[in-house]
Amino acid sequence: MQDAGSDYWSPIYFLMIVVFGAFFLINLILAGIMDSFYKVDREMAVDEMKKEFRDVESKAQETLK
Repeated sequence: MQDAGSDYWSPIYFLMIVVFGAFFLINLILAGIMDSFYKVDREMAVDEMKKEFRDVESKAQETLK
């Protein structure tokens, strides 16, 4: 691009591409990490609810006997 005649704008253009590309890549990585944490959190919540249900069910079975 510098050979085409734009001496001042080409370094600014490519620097902006690098900076915005880095921010975009960081956002993609952080989104992947957040998605993984969200999935683990949901699995833990489901397991906790199943445990509470089993506890309530066992107490109900004890009261029926």
